[in-house]
Amino acid sequence: MFVWGGVLSASIGGILFGYDTGIISSALVVFQDDLGHDLSNAEKQLLTSLTSGGCFCWSLVCGYHHRRGMLIVQPYIPRKSLTMLAR
Repeated sequence: MFVWGGVLSASIGGILFGYDTGIISSALVVFQDDLGHDLSNAEKQLLTSLTSGGCFCWSLVCGYHHRRGMLIVQPYIPRKSLTMLAR
């Protein structure tokens, strides 16, 4: 039973990583339209890796501050990021 739990969690992690990468690739088209120039391959790779790296960093923060601290901070994060994207 323990092995099946490990296999299931690993496969879900792989599926979510692939899904995130697919969503980011469709969002790159919007970035190209908004910025007004074609993104180079290096810029596309940087944007894709920054999103995965951001997920890793936030997982460390969430692990340190636990659930209660993140529930206090979480409502303000999307507002700030949406404000930055709206500019």
